[in-house]
Amino acid sequence: MYANDDIPGKFISGSTCLVVAISVLLSMLFPQPVSGQTSETTASSVLEEIVVTARKREENLQDTPVAISAFSGEALEFRGVTKIDRLADFTPNLVLRASPTNAGVTNASAYIRGVGHNDFSPGVDPGVGVYVDGVYLGRSVGALLDTVDIDRIEVLRGPQGTLFGRNTIGGAINIHTKRPDDELGGSVDIRFGTDSRLNVRGSLNVPVSDELFTRFSIASLRQDGYVHRINDGNKDLGDDDTIVARFSARWTPSDALEINFSGDYTRDRENGPAQVLTGVDPLATMVLSHNVFFDGTGTFNPFTCFGEANARNPNCYNEQWISTDRDSDYGEGPNYANLDMWSGAITIDWDLHENLHVRSISSFRRSDGEFSIDRDSSPLLITNVLDLFEQEQYTQELQLLGNALDNRVEWILGFYYFHEEGEDINPVEFSAVDLISGMEFESESWAVFGHGTYNLTDELSVTVGFRYTEDDKEYSPNQTFTRLPLSPFGIFFPCLEPVLHNCEIGDLILPLETTKVSANEFVPMANISYRWNDSLLTYFTYSEGFKSGGATQRIFPPEPSLPTFNPEFVESYEVGFKFNGWNDRLRLNVAAFYTDYTDLQLLVSGPPRIGAFIETAGEAEIKGVEMELSASPAEGWLIAASAGYIDPEFTELAVNPDGTPRVPNVTLDSRFEHISEWTGNAQMQKDIFLGEWGTLTPRVEWIYRSDYFTNDNNFNVPELFQDDYHLVNISARWDFRNTGVSVTGGVDNVGDKNYRVTGSYQAGFGQYLEIFDRGRQWYVNLNYSF
Repeated sequence: MYANDDIPGKFISGSTCLVVAISVLLSMLFPQPVSGQTSETTASSVLEEIVVTARKREENLQDTPVAISAFSGEALEFRGVTKIDRLADFTPNLVLRASPTNAGVTNASAYIRGVGHNDFSPGVDPGVGVYVDGVYLGRSVGALLDTVDIDRIEVLRGPQGTLFGRNTIGGAINIHTKRPDDELGGSVDIRFGTDSRLNVRGSLNVPVSDELFTRFSIASLRQDGYVHRINDGNKDLGDDDTIVARFSARWTPSDALEINFSGDYTRDRENGPAQVLTGVDPLATMVLSHNVFFDGTGTFNPFTCFGEANARNPNCYNEQWISTDRDSDYGEGPNYANLDMWSGAITIDWDLHENLHVRSISSFRRSDGEFSIDRDSSPLLITNVLDLFEQEQYTQELQLLGNALDNRVEWILGFYYFHEEGEDINPVEFSAVDLISGMEFESESWAVFGHGTYNLTDELSVTVGFRYTEDDKEYSPNQTFTRLPLSPFGIFFPCLEPVLHNCEIGDLILPLETTKVSANEFVPMANISYRWNDSLLTYFTYSEGFKSGGATQRIFPPEPSLPTFNPEFVESYEVGFKFNGWNDRLRLNVAAFYTDYTDLQLLVSGPPRIGAFIETAGEAEIKGVEMELSASPAEGWLIAASAGYIDPEFTELAVNPDGTPRVPNVTLDSRFEHISEWTGNAQMQKDIFLGEWGTLTPRVEWIYRSDYFTNDNNFNVPELFQDDYHLVNISARWDFRNTGVSVTGGVDNVGDKNYRVTGSYQAGFGQYLEIFDRGRQWYVNLNYSF
């Protein structure tokens, strides 16, 4: 085994040799035709050219030396994708899922190449940036977006610290919506299916004049839940009830100036996550249940709920409330998830000169949410959690793009500003105590950045970039006790202000003071690429990134100050090639990477606190390989495949000054939660031409993930382990010739695999909570475009 200092060099040198050897072999086996050569391939069997903006300018995917997965809106529609979490099914080394993360919040939990974060709390930032038309979404709440009126989505793998900034150390998901154009047209589609699913979407493009164009889109997305609340017959968990509306306008007063405006609104009114109780640890839960202290007659008895005789005692919190069929919930506490989001953005593009361009992106976004969940999933009062969430953000980005030396140099300079403020007020009911947790927050960040590519020859290019960021945050907790226990033993909760004493109602859990967290960081990147011929591009990239520090808002018992944590950092080394051959009928992209991950932030659970908190865990290293292939072997055929391999491991764990572990329940042998060693996808479709009847396109897709742990609190629990699984999706679309009408029918998860999506276990609570996939789903989609 190599010493740690030797790993990047040996891994990259070995990977580079392998990448070059494979790419040269491909170039020999599948050459592109020489310039001017006539191809016998029909237009319909040539792969579509993909344009991306990973480097803040439009480029062909195969000419961009960055690991990118790019999907057009039409391709996503054909795959049946209605929400961006489905991207993880066919993007290598991407984890993207809805996770309540110890609450009832609609939260996007995202990891790319093993790096990301899963907590929604405003005290911690995401590790994968989500952007909509160039605008960064500062919070993961509500970031699991519906795919309404999408032009394309790009998944940028690896740290994007220079061009996209902080909090993109895993990568970025870049969403582009459709822009208005000069043609009157639109579309309407209706999708119905499993669990009374009814999705209605419409878009309309209206040119107002030769210079002004507008576009309207609206969607209503509804589906019943699939976890039934036994004690609340009118409510099923895991439902969808969403309304999305969007307006955009494009004004081109001259050939040199273009102004784009967009505004959107999203409304969610849902019953909360489809979370079920799958296990109970009685030794952990005995101190939480009121009925452990009182046996129903008022007599104290700590052993009331143990033994076979109490297996069905309704006053006991034990296995009787477990959802053995994984689709039922016995909770009686309030469960709901309400979220409203508004945003507006203006983008100005101005050609100052033939070789000089200015771009300004200004945006405002507001989110208001109210989320409640009965986390014990029983009729007893063990844990009820409410979150009252508000957030506003304003961003401004200025870019100056140019070319020089007969277009041999392409460069960009930029300035970025981000401001947000809000609050997450968090009333919590435990069996023994009630309290108000949460805090107000405000952050301000600004950055300057530069990025330039010098084409030394027609084949060899060198790119360098930098970003300097100043990041300042303020957190103001207001956490108090609202109910304290009554007990013949006088349970003691120590309060610290003004002196140590037994807590009383109204006492503070944290001092009423503002805590500041600041960081000043410089991140560089360097890339060298070589185009061997029209078919083959190889590259090497070194890049860095950081994720902001923050504070833990879930505090119990009382502490003398708000706990904070430092930024986390990555250094990434990547080699890859992009191959396009066989007369543009074959595309193969491969990347190998090594990541040095330091000061990583983990959401953990265990002593000295009850509940989950963020801690600086230590260091890790991650190695992996990714492959994406597209091929059109004959007219009307399309074959696509992807595979990802990743090997993350902890190399050092943080310790306290006294030498004790800082992170409970995590060891050097622990696996990263939610991360599979292998992911794979393959799909095949064929256009069958039916003459006057149009075109029929059947499609089959295979999805694979190797085993993984699912605990949101980031320590391995055998009860929250998912074995490897295979999924099969099938569909067929019939496009009626010259009518604009199409009908698509499909079945997802044909084998009805009941796999784990996420889970949660906290040592202080003893509850094993899990969310499983909905299972087999059928759908029929009717579309009319005009």
